[in-house]
Amino acid sequence: MTSQLGRSAGELLGRTGRDTHLEAIVAATAARVGCSVRTLTGDAGDLLVLTAGMADVSVVRI
Repeated sequence: MTSQLGRSAGELLGRTGRDTHLEAIVAATAARVGCSVRTLTGDAGDLLVLTAGMADVSVVRI
């Protein structure tokens, strides 16, 4: 975890009004990968909100 990644996660939380820190870190990390990323989760609700508008990030319910 870097300060830059933490800042990105915090911006996502502020923009979406969510308080799910771990999901925000996952979303911010996925956004930085630089290619198409699929995040797999059993609880997609928060990740779907946090990744809305991220063209290269998709959320898959498992």
